[in-house]
Amino acid sequence: MYVVNILMNKHQFKSWFFDETAQVLADGEQEEIFKMLLEAYEDLQPLDWMDWNAEGRDELKWQKAIAELKTHKPIQQILGHAYFFEKAYSVNEHVLIPRPETEELVQWIKDEIQQPSQIIDIGTGSACIAIELALHFPKAQVLGVDISNEALELAAQNAQALEATNVSFEQYDILEQEKALASFDVIVSNPPYICKDEALENRVLDYEPHLALFVSNDDPLQFYKAIEKFASRSLANEGKLFFECHADHARDVAAYLEERAWKVVLKRDIYTKERMIKAIRD
Repeated sequence: MYVVNILMNKHQFKSWFFDETAQVLADGEQEEIFKMLLEAYEDLQPLDWMDWNAEGRDELKWQKAIAELKTHKPIQQILGHAYFFEKAYSVNEHVLIPRPETEELVQWIKDEIQQPSQIIDIGTGSACIAIELALHFPKAQVLGVDISNEALELAAQNAQALEATNVSFEQYDILEQEKALASFDVIVSNPPYICKDEALENRVLDYEPHLALFVSNDDPLQFYKAIEKFASRSLANEGKLFFECHADHARDVAAYLEERAWKVVLKRDIYTKERMIKAIRD
């Protein structure tokens, strides 16, 4: 642990935080993460900064957070939660941290779908997709499936915390597909799509679950193929299939679906990357 002058004023304290994290955080990240820690540890909103007495800070929490940041641990895992559509979802090493791009996928579903009865989220992880759709479509029955029991436990905790009573969870291996589940109006998935030889930041490679990240270099579309097969027998008439994709492989996914008689729409994210697909039976 660090020896810190407890009498530092707020400006000195902020400078100390920036100095300590300069080697692991970019300038913009430092400001953002400093504000996140102020809110989490000091219950301090940005407008409260002028009146904050830094001498009353929770010293041990700040020291521990900086030590973890220096190991490249994601701030969301340090705090134990990540925000998705402005809701706090518990996260840990067993689930992917929700990303803004996935919010775009969910918003697309909200805009496209009217009063679905059955929705399935394949590879649900923290259940951010399943829960957000359950809350948006309260009359729908939403099922989140995952191969990881640890992920499903956390998903259930998130559903309870966010009062999503119309969502349930089940362990299911989409690559095995031994059991039919139901007829769904919406099938959505953000499956593993990163090839094992792709370079990743340490905060992703060291702390997020490889089970939810990686796919074989020999078949980057492995999960999309399995989900297409599942959808071909489990999607209701006029139902829709939604995917989040790797920008480098989105067109390959679209071509694969079109070869199998799907009508495909490929959508760009806010960074202009081709990242989302909607498919219906042609």
